[in-house]
Amino acid sequence: MMDKTNTLTPILMMLLWSFFIATSFPVSKMIAGDIDASVLTTLRFVMACIIFLPFLIMRKSQKNPNFRQFGKYIFLGGLTAFYFWCNFKALETTSSMNTAVIFTLVPGITAVLAWGLHKQKINFSSFVGLFLGGIGAVWVVFRGSLNNLALQQFSSADLIFLMGCVSLALFATLLKHFNFKSPVIVNTFWTTLCGAVWLILISSTNIQNTDWGSVTNTIWVSLIYLTIFPTIISFYILQYATSHLSSVQIMSFSYLIPLQVLIMNVVMGIEVFEWEIVPGVLTILLATWVVQQNFSNKQSRKINI
Repeated sequence: MMDKTNTLTPILMMLLWSFFIATSFPVSKMIAGDIDASVLTTLRFVMACIIFLPFLIMRKSQKNPNFRQFGKYIFLGGLTAFYFWCNFKALETTSSMNTAVIFTLVPGITAVLAWGLHKQKINFSSFVGLFLGGIGAVWVVFRGSLNNLALQQFSSADLIFLMGCVSLALFATLLKHFNFKSPVIVNTFWTTLCGAVWLILISSTNIQNTDWGSVTNTIWVSLIYLTIFPTIISFYILQYATSHLSSVQIMSFSYLIPLQVLIMNVVMGIEVFEWEIVPGVLTILLATWVVQQNFSNKQSRKINI
């Protein structure tokens, strides 16, 4: 059985994670296309490194990663950079609705990868939970209407975002697999730094060709928000939660994202609440509870913050 004291905090933190990720879709959509996707993603990672650096410097006793650890950070940094690039690139031509639907595939992809990498078994009730979560999320997005689902069109941009979701699922699974011993803030900094290096190498030409004088205040404010909340804090939460929850438990919180996007749209007056979504909402909540109950991390280790 899971220690409820040890898992309550990461569960609450993952609820906060799902909220930050949900807000990233409309914010990213707002600025996607104004600047090349690789440049936006590079700025996001470089700004995150700058914000993280003072906290790392304060840890004077912290040693730099060895060669093997650094290799892991390079790989994880590449995965995260690829996901965020896919996010910006896809939203240049697709809708936040499409990306919200595709994102609900992440828990299932994570379950397959977790089984392949560390033989994490999925019992029947957990499988039902994952299935119900996907059904509930799609129900909310399409208002429980098969006609709305049938009319929804997917494009090459949606395929790009799907590849990004696979990258994110692999990232979450490898965090558990690599089993870092260093503090969470150190892991997050080095992962972000390596992601930034990947992006600078890939997007150097686009960075030079960018008309920086035309970058509006809206873009800068949006990037600051995306850097602090859906990037830095979300990375930190993921790495912290990995020490207490299974990778499938962690990614199951993504089922809540379409629901939170809908709530934000209703609050902002973009959409109107419809009672047809209530069955989908209840299904999502039930599915998330089922997954949390049926996956246990029996060897949850104590970590440094």
